[in-house]
Amino acid sequence: MKLCCLVVAVLVATAVAQPAPTCDPPPQWEAYEHKIIETSRYFARRKISYDQTNQRVREIEEVDNFNETSEVFDILYLYNENIYYSLNLRTRVCVNGTLRSEFHTRGVPVGANFTGQTYLGTSIDPVNSLLVNEYRGDTARGYYVGFFTNTGCLPISHDYFTPDGSFYHYLYFDIVAGISDPNVFIPPEECRH
Repeated sequence: MKLCCLVVAVLVATAVAQPAPTCDPPPQWEAYEHKIIETSRYFARRKISYDQTNQRVREIEEVDNFNETSEVFDILYLYNENIYYSLNLRTRVCVNGTLRSEFHTRGVPVGANFTGQTYLGTSIDPVNSLLVNEYRGDTARGYYVGFFTNTGCLPISHDYFTPDGSFYHYLYFDIVAGISDPNVFIPPEECRH
C-alpha cells in the first residue's frame, strides 16, 4: 500500500513538474483575423499577412460601423521604417503617417506564462478536437489571455484588458505558414505618389 501511494505521489509530482511547452509560432504567416474592441463597438474582419522577422503587417480590413456604412481599407504597417499606409478601397484615398505604437507580436507576449492545456471541442474525441495551450499574464499592453495550437503554436485568440478599461479580442482563422506574395509589403500604388 505504501509503495502504491509512493508511486502515485511520484507520478503526480512528475506531471506537475513538466516544463511548459515551448511556443514558437512561424515568423511569417497569413490568416483571417477578427478584431473586436468592446468599449468602442469596433468590429473588423481582415485578411492579414504577418512578418515578425521584418516587423511588417498587411491588412485588408472591413470595418463594421454598426448600422452605418462599412468601410474597407488596405493597411500596411512597416514598423522598421516607423510608417503606415492606409488606403480606403471605396474612395481610393491614401493616408500615411508615423506609427505611434511598437510592433504587436501575434506570438506569446513578454510577461505571459503557460497556464495549461484544453481541447477546443471535446477531450473524449481528440481526432475531431484541437489541443490548445493557454498563456496569461501582465504585459506591456495590459492583462493578456491567449490560446495557441499545441502543435505549431499557431494563434487562435488573444485578449487584452488594458489599463484604461478597454477590452481587445483577436480571433484567427485559416492560418497558413509563409507569405504567398512577397510584394504584399510594398505600399499600394495610390500611396506611392
